[in-house]
Amino acid sequence: MVSTEEPDIADPSDAAHFGNALQPVITNEYQLRHPDVHVQVPNVTHFLKTRPYISASLDGLIHAPSGDEILEVKTAGLRSAHEWGEDDDAIPEAYVCQAQHQMLVTGLAVVRFAVLIGGQDYREYIVNRNDDLINNLSAILDNFWGMVQSRTPPDPLTAEDVRLRWPTDSGATREANTLEISYVRQLREVKERAKILRMEEEGLKADIQRRMGDLSALTVGGEPIATWKQQTKKGYTVA
Repeated sequence: MVSTEEPDIADPSDAAHFGNALQPVITNEYQLRHPDVHVQVPNVTHFLKTRPYISASLDGLIHAPSGDEILEVKTAGLRSAHEWGEDDDAIPEAYVCQAQHQMLVTGLAVVRFAVLIGGQDYREYIVNRNDDLINNLSAILDNFWGMVQSRTPPDPLTAEDVRLRWPTDSGATREANTLEISYVRQLREVKERAKILRMEEEGLKADIQRRMGDLSALTVGGEPIATWKQQTKKGYTVA
């Protein structure tokens, strides 16, 4: 759901904290590896002159002999390392959109990514300007801002969105249409399948626990594939 009020600022997670802490380190590493350019760290937010509701903050601005480019600094954990590919443009889709958004705002044509993965694997990537994607993003942003101005909430996507949109019912009723009937039937079928799967899960857990007895873990090649821990209440968990 969308709010037009100022959000509360929550305490950053460890990932966000260390990402911010490492940003100047990674920026400096990029500068050291590219002595032919000058990296400026801007302390401003850039706005699109014709539509000031579209803005972007840059991690760095690269002043190169061929012209200015954008520097985007990222950190990634080992769990998300697979999202960063071997090719120099193989980056997560969300960051492709971020880069195109930054180029929409600044009018520049290149965003370079300096990425530190797992705290020790430094990589660089490049995203070139794609005007077709930028035009699509521009239309989405214009539509979103129009909804903000008219205070029109977006369609709910989750059950929590629905609860926020309609916290109480009106008490009224109406006949369900064909699509709604289909949704209700599908939901009942999904719930029934989920019930069966939960029963299968419990059965498999019991089979594994019975075979383990008082063992702490089962391993494959020395790596644990199932463990149990005694809880405060008698019982086992299989990971």
